[in-house]
Amino acid sequence: MATITDASVPCSEAETLDSEVSCLMSHGITPEVAQTFGIERIQSGNMAGRIGIPIHDERGRVLAHAVVSFKGSRPKYSLEPAGFPKGRVLYNLHRTLQYVEVDSDRHVVVVEGLCDVIALAQIYPRVVAVMGCDISAEQAVQLFDYFRRVSLMLDDDDDGRRGGNFAAVRLMDVVAVERLKLYHRAPSQHSPKELREILTRSNFDLPL
Repeated sequence: MATITDASVPCSEAETLDSEVSCLMSHGITPEVAQTFGIERIQSGNMAGRIGIPIHDERGRVLAHAVVSFKGSRPKYSLEPAGFPKGRVLYNLHRTLQYVEVDSDRHVVVVEGLCDVIALAQIYPRVVAVMGCDISAEQAVQLFDYFRRVSLMLDDDDDGRRGGNFAAVRLMDVVAVERLKLYHRAPSQHSPKELREILTRSNFDLPL
C-alpha cells in the first residue's frame, strides 16, 4: 500500500471530482479507508462538491470538513466552514473513545494532521490529531478527561519539536507523557512497516 504522501506520485491540487478521488487513492486512501473515516463529498458552503474529511466532536457529530491537497511533501488542509476553531476538538477522538472502556491503560497517540491519523490508525487505532503543532487548552482538557497516558508523535521539524516540548510541559502534571522518535518528518510519510517498528520499539501492544 502506498503511503499517504508517496513522493513517487506527482499530484497537484485536483480540479475535478474524479481527479480529486484519484489523488486521494494514489496517496494510500483506499475506498475502505475512506469509508472508515467518512470521507465524502461536501454538500454545502464554499467547498461544496469537493471531497472532504469530516471533523467530529467527541460524540460523533460532524462540525466541519477538511479538504486535502497534496502539494510538496505534506498534505495541506482547507477547512469548511472557513475559520472553524480547530483548537476546540481532537480529530478522531470519537473513534478512539470506543477503546477507552476496554483499555485499562487509557492510552492515546497524538499527531499533528488528519492524514497522520489515517496512516497510523490502520496499525494502532487509538490516535487523535491536534490539527497543528500546538495542543490548545481545550484539547489538553479533553486529553485529561479521557486518557491516562499520551504518546506524542508530532512532526520531526522545528515546529513539531517546539510543539512537543510545550505539550509535554502542559500535560505531564496530569497524564503520563512520552515522545516517539520518527524516521521521517511526519507519521504519514512512513510505511506501515516503519510505523510498526516505531510503536514496537515503545512496547505498544499491536494487533497482528
